[in-house]
Amino acid sequence: MADAVAGLALIAQGAALVQAAPTSVLTAGEVRDAVAAAVGVRAQVDAGYLHLLAALDDRLDAVPGAATGKNGVTFLIHVGNLAPARAGKDVRAAHA
Repeated sequence: MADAVAGLALIAQGAALVQAAPTSVLTAGEVRDAVAAAVGVRAQVDAGYLHLLAALDDRLDAVPGAATGKNGVTFLIHVGNLAPARAGKDVRAAHA
């Protein structure tokens, strides 16, 4: 899990750099390239999220009080503040 936590910390640092970066100095082509790169990075982050979510959902002891087979959904609703429908969709995608 240390690798997962370290990876998430690096993602957070990178996101902070992107959010603080001045964009007015970029050419139109550089902005297009940056958005295209962001789309790819977003897909990678989403894949990591689904990987971790599947691991959470598969652990019987991960979410105290959750009904059997509802670890991921319960966690996303109560901790992630997701709507139940969205939480279920994410968990199904994590197991796809």
